[in-house]
Amino acid sequence: MLRLVVDDGGPLTLSFSLPVLFASGFFTYTVPITVSAFDAGAMLLGSVTSAFSSNLALSDDAGSSPNELLSLTGLGNITKVTITGDPAGSSLVVDNLQFGTVPEPTTFLLLSSGLLLLFWSRRYTPIRR
Repeated sequence: MLRLVVDDGGPLTLSFSLPVLFASGFFTYTVPITVSAFDAGAMLLGSVTSAFSSNLALSDDAGSSPNELLSLTGLGNITKVTITGDPAGSSLVVDNLQFGTVPEPTTFLLLSSGLLLLFWSRRYTPIRR
């Protein structure tokens, strides 16, 4: 996990030596941003765009607030992520940037709960004669 990243001088690129299954972070920005995921062949797997044109605490964009969560998951093996704001840079800050090979906790918990309920229902279903 990276705690704080700034786009000093242009877009950010994260390259992974081993593929990851998700990438997410909390973004504060002055211009709309796009986070894109690519596979080993440089094929675009998917992207997500910020909900507002700016989400600074004092921005005039109604409903916006700092630290918007943007995440890429369920796209396959991600080997590169780009974060693009203003081409000149100094347009965004990322906090708690996370990436990894383990599915997000909510996916794991949901799958585990379903399997546990299935096991329990089969084990404790009364036999009717």
